[in-house]
Amino acid sequence: TAVRHLLDGYPISTLQGHRGKRVHTEIIATFLPNAVVESLYATMTQTGLSVASLTLEPIAAMNAIIPKELRLLNLALVDIGAGTSDIAVSKEGTVAAYTMATVAGDEITEAIIKEYLVDFQTAEDIKLSLGRNLSEIKFHDILGVAYSVPGQEILGRIASAEEELASTICERILEVNGQAAPAAVFLVGGGSQLPGLCSLVAEKLSIDRSKVAVGSNNYMKKAVVSEEDVSGPDFATPMGIAITAMLARERDR
Repeated sequence: TAVRHLLDGYPISTLQGHRGKRVHTEIIATFLPNAVVESLYATMTQTGLSVASLTLEPIAAMNAIIPKELRLLNLALVDIGAGTSDIAVSKEGTVAAYTMATVAGDEITEAIIKEYLVDFQTAEDIKLSLGRNLSEIKFHDILGVAYSVPGQEILGRIASAEEELASTICERILEVNGQAAPAAVFLVGGGSQLPGLCSLVAEKLSIDRSKVAVGSNNYMKKAVVSEEDVSGPDFATPMGIAITAMLARERDR
C-alpha cells in the first residue's frame, strides 16, 4: 500500500498523468510465506476457479468501509473473524498501518463451550443468538440436558473472554497508531456483533462510546447490488474483496 508520493520533492496524491525528474514513494509491504500463497492457489485449482486478484482482509474491509475520502481522519478498522482480528489504521489521507491480533470470535466460542459443556457448533449457534436476541436462548449440552438461559446471563458468564478480546484489540490499535487513540473505530466481521463489545473498546481506548460503531452498509460509499441482504458487518470483508478486485482490474486496463 502506498503511504505517500513525492514528485520532485512535492507531495502528490497520484503519480499518474504527471511528469517529473525524481519520484519518492513510501509503501507498507506485507510478505506472506510462500507455502501460504501456494496453498491458496492449490485450493482454487481444486475448485476449478482461477485467481483474479489477491489481497489482505484488512485492505479489503478498508476499501469497503473507509473509502479514500475519509482517510484524512485517523480511523481504525477491526475485522473480527474466527481466529484473528485484522486491523487497519488510516490517517493523513492514506492507510498508515496494518496489524493483527491472534484473538477473535473463537475465544468467545471456547468460553461458551467451557461454561455450558456444549460442542463447538452449539457454542457457535449460542454466540450467533447473542447477537440477535438476548431473551431466552435454548440449547442442549453434551449430556443431552436441555437449557433455556437468558442471553444476559450467558454474556455475564463469558464477560472475561469478551474483555480480553477487547483489551488485545485495543493494545494492537494503540501500538500501530503511535500510542494515541484514533478518532473513531469501526468493527466488522461476525465477531463485531457481540453485545457490549463496542462499549468495551471505547472504554479501553478512552474515547466516547459514539465513536465506536459496527461497520455495515450504512458506511459503504461503494454501491453494491445483490439479491441477498449483504448489509451486515459480516459481509464487509467479502464485499471489500470484490471491490478491491474491481479496482485492481480498472488499473490493469
